[in-house]
Amino acid sequence: MALPALAVDLPLQSSAQVSDDQVYLRDLFSATDAERLDRLAGSIRLFRAPQPGKTRKVSRETLARLLGRQVQPEQLRLSGAGSVTITRKGVWIEPEEVETVLGDYLSAAASELPGVTLNFEKLHLPARFMVVAGKIEHQVMPSTPKVIGSHRMTLITRVNGKVVANQSIRVELKARARIVLTSADLKRGAVLSAADLVLQESDISGLEEPFYSFEPLLGKRMKQRVRLGRPLERRQVEFPPLIRRGERVTIQARNPGFLLNALGEARQDGELGETIRVRNNNSQREILCQVQAAGLVSVEF
Repeated sequence: MALPALAVDLPLQSSAQVSDDQVYLRDLFSATDAERLDRLAGSIRLFRAPQPGKTRKVSRETLARLLGRQVQPEQLRLSGAGSVTITRKGVWIEPEEVETVLGDYLSAAASELPGVTLNFEKLHLPARFMVVAGKIEHQVMPSTPKVIGSHRMTLITRVNGKVVANQSIRVELKARARIVLTSADLKRGAVLSAADLVLQESDISGLEEPFYSFEPLLGKRMKQRVRLGRPLERRQVEFPPLIRRGERVTIQARNPGFLLNALGEARQDGELGETIRVRNNNSQREILCQVQAAGLVSVEF
């Protein structure tokens, strides 16, 4: 590190604010002196910055000692304040912002479920929290993949692409839609007809897979008894498997960054949404996959 032969005198300020997770020597001086220092010596890193919103007081003697490990003491001399109080810049995330983020997510989720209205009955919002300054992004992940029935939502907060907070938020969701109910008592083994069914708007918050039309049900048999006026769910009705054991299938391996296809053989029968064992033709290994459609299964990495 090339420095001039004569010692450069730099007056230390009594307070400084930093936004990075490291404190550099230039952070502790006025803008003019910091620019002069950069021209002379470049960036000199001292130590880790305090947490966002926190402070750290460091004496001039301590700074001189740290500085002496990187440059010759006779080349760069600190003057001015006897100590400097360093504050890490931060941004408060208020409960109102979290509520807005969750509300926007719920609206987007509802748009993917035609005919379904979603609302929060209760939100147990976290206390305000501070993150580092930068580009702030939030990601919401419900506790159930289809959102409906979720009792918790995970809020992941990133700053400049780095995760800085991960919080589990307790929620109470209300979901309503026009779904199929029984218009009579149905016995196990009964074959369903339009006369057995009625469409009615109902609370579906606690239902796993209700039906939104008659068409998938007509001609199917009941697996169990269901009383008059009750919602029909997929688990209560017999459906032929979408995929049968021994059938050739396409395996979609996916994560947020890529999608790969491979061929495999189903080792079990499977209905829509079920998890079955599938043998990968390339590796000859059996893996657990979810049935997505006829001849199509998926696995996430």
